[in-house]
Amino acid sequence: MPRKGHIKKRAPEPDIRFNNPAASRFISSLMKGGKRSLAERIFYGALDDAAEKLGVEPFEVFDKAMQNVTPLIEVRTVINQMDRYLCSC
Repeated sequence: MPRKGHIKKRAPEPDIRFNNPAASRFISSLMKGGKRSLAERIFYGALDDAAEKLGVEPFEVFDKAMQNVTPLIEVRTVINQMDRYLCSC
């Protein structure tokens, strides 16, 4: 905790190729041991291969993959007396 003021949360910078912060966050999560250039090479290479096989743009492949893994409904944990169960809200 800092002594002087509150630290503002920085917005993630967009990636170089697609200018999209979600792609940059995905590359950061893919990165191991600070090897960002290797993670970018793997990410862009995989998108290029998939786009070539499907015949669409690489960013469309990434966007569709992100839509496929996003949950459709929100699920929360509800505690009722001594039981815990998941409930869609």
